Amino acid sequence: MLIERTIANISYLHPGTARTSLAYALVPNATDELLATYSHACIEVLANTSEVQAVVDTRSGVTMANFFSAGDAGLLSADGATSVVVKQNGDGHLRLGLSEPTFSRDQVRFTLALPDLDLDLVAADEGVSMESGHDASTLVIDTKDVSGRVFTVEMTTSAGPVHAVSGAFDRSVATGAIAAPVAARLRASVGIAQRHAEAGRNQQAIQALERFQYQLTAPHPPHTVEPVTKDLLVQKVETAVAQLS
Repeated sequence: MLIERTIANISYLHPGTARTSLAYALVPNATDELLATYSHACIEVLANTSEVQAVVDTRSGVTMANFFSAGDAGLLSADGATSVVVKQNGDGHLRLGLSEPTFSRDQVRFTLALPDLDLDLVAADEGVSMESGHDASTLVIDTKDVSGRVFTVEMTTSAGPVHAVSGAFDRSVATGAIAAPVAARLRASVGIAQRHAEAGRNQQAIQALERFQYQLTAPHPPHTVEPVTKDLLVQKVETAVAQLS
């Protein structure tokens, strides 16, 4: 028996005839203070089209996407209707949950593009295989007669701990959470840390990360670094330093 009930109605009055777009988030237990910085500090809309809707929460490292047809959103792409959640941890591990929501497709092909990084399949549910390429890896999932169930996958990258810092930093700059003049100085330090880490010079990488953190937490003009972004990056730097030590 199907029971339908309206839980809530949300409306948005578009001004005049201008074409506008709208994205919203459900934020449990939110306060006025949290909402004042929430959207600009940690939420990035990757895609909002008829083919795919996708967002990333840069604070938690979680990306969520609904593909209604073949399309792409940032580093993600799918060959048709697919729902996916990707959790990227600071230690280079990724956990994914994928499903075929229409119950009508026998196979799903989902691609995750991480240029210059190698992805290894650590664990996956039965029915999942991976095709690896130079700049991307594709998960092939047998979805015949599974009634939309979620397949879980765990992967790891060769990126190392500094990549988590640089990735969060790049997303923060892209969303405007860090102003361009400050970003230029910070980018140099995180780039040096990445090069040292890739060469196995962990102590020099740690020193570069500490310089990045010092520059990040130094006094800046108002509205150049969002407080939530600063806290997130400091946390990722501390995690990276601990892993490199």
